[in-house]
Amino acid sequence: MPNSRLEFYDPLYETITFEKDLPSSRTSFSRHEDPLDPRDIIQTAEFARLAHLRQTGLGWLVFPSATHTRFAHSIGCWWLGRMAESLIRVRGRLKGMDKELRLHSWLKGAGLREEFYLGLLFHDVGHAPLSHVLERNPEFTEGLREAKLVDVDHEHRGAALFEEENPLAQKWRQVASQRYGKDIKTLVDIKKIFDKRLKKVCIPAILYLMTGDQRFTSQCSHDHRTFLCVLHELVSGLLDLDRLDHYARDSYFSGLRQVSVNVRVFLNNLCLTYENDKSKTTRLSLSEGGITNAASLLFGKRQITTTMLRNHRVVALESMVNWALSAHIKQLGGATERIDTCLRIALMEDAEFLDTISTSPHEGCRSMSQRIRAVRPYQYIGRWPNTVHREQLETKLAEYVRRSEQDGVPTVLARFDDRFSEPPGAGRDWLDTGRLLIGDSGQFLTEHLEHKDHFVFLRDADRIKYLWVFAIDGADSRKIEGEITELLGYTPFGMGVHGQSQASSS
Repeated sequence: MPNSRLEFYDPLYETITFEKDLPSSRTSFSRHEDPLDPRDIIQTAEFARLAHLRQTGLGWLVFPSATHTRFAHSIGCWWLGRMAESLIRVRGRLKGMDKELRLHSWLKGAGLREEFYLGLLFHDVGHAPLSHVLERNPEFTEGLREAKLVDVDHEHRGAALFEEENPLAQKWRQVASQRYGKDIKTLVDIKKIFDKRLKKVCIPAILYLMTGDQRFTSQCSHDHRTFLCVLHELVSGLLDLDRLDHYARDSYFSGLRQVSVNVRVFLNNLCLTYENDKSKTTRLSLSEGGITNAASLLFGKRQITTTMLRNHRVVALESMVNWALSAHIKQLGGATERIDTCLRIALMEDAEFLDTISTSPHEGCRSMSQRIRAVRPYQYIGRWPNTVHREQLETKLAEYVRRSEQDGVPTVLARFDDRFSEPPGAGRDWLDTGRLLIGDSGQFLTEHLEHKDHFVFLRDADRIKYLWVFAIDGADSRKIEGEITELLGYTPFGMGVHGQSQASSS
């Protein structure tokens, strides 16, 4: 490859540049050096596919400017890593001495600079079409398990693409050459380059940073193994640069613009401290100057979740897609065909997936896909919170929905939020404010006098999960609402479909 820069133009960070070696002030290398070349990496088939996966799934059909991609997000995370290197402080024992270093110096001392950048860059390569939507589909995930994948979440699917001997990687080699040309490189080719020319790049460490799976740390024989759990907190743990870009990018492109925060100021006020024992227990502290920025990020996250991710039209379209996918998979001939289809779907681009359900032999699946493409979501009936639980609720609702089918298409669709069936409890929030300290005071951000009441509200709101119910055009919405209320034993949350306030049991 010619010794030239590869530049991308991003409205969040302006120009994102890739050139030989990691971001550096050096312009030349000695003849004995063989630096990392990220330009080769982002021109692989895996990254070509990311350019055709929209980050918001089907959200762009309701928020039409939110057409940004997983590719834009991935290189944005890379650039955030560059900012973080010069701004975040890390405190702990390194090379026999207790030190406080900027992240750049700490990464070099720990021998993890390449792994940090590559963990950020690779973290989304295993995504299926339509973002996280299909991961809620039981037929799809069961098909992947039948293919003998050890784990079926997108992080582990991304890790599987680095290997040669697993069903997903084998299917990918076929798909990649057909879709992007026989000369295009894949991550397996890049891994071979690492193995031959860049032995200091540790693939198990990168896969651990992507997945958080301790199995990969046991495959790492480098001295930096001790510090992997510390670095994981920066890639996808306490700080989570992934989500920092996620919410800033979603807010910008959706038009919501809820996240108004100076990222540099925020990162410059962060310090990651780890214990000097084997556990390397970490804590994240925030100086006084970053508190308002942290609070703004958390409230921005809440606003995006409420306004876009829980928009009833978006949820309806996602429910329609998953019904269509289930119908398509169920009509397949046998286990071999089902496994092959699920593996192919996991590796599709968004448009290819929509074409697949549009041409399904299942008539109802085709009809549903036409409604999705025409942006005609089912009408919203209501949402019921998980503050009251009933045994066998999901089974009863599945039977209710099945009975509602007419001409192969359901009259009623129901969707449970993740963790709906669990008792309401505190989940781990982004930035994990339950462990985010204010400087060296020992006080948590959640206890800050100016913000603690707001955090209580956010915590309680996050505990509530919903059952969403939708109906096809012309259905008797009042009757359906009454039947679901009778089945559950309590009324929907907020305003009902008839414009009257509904009592919530929260």
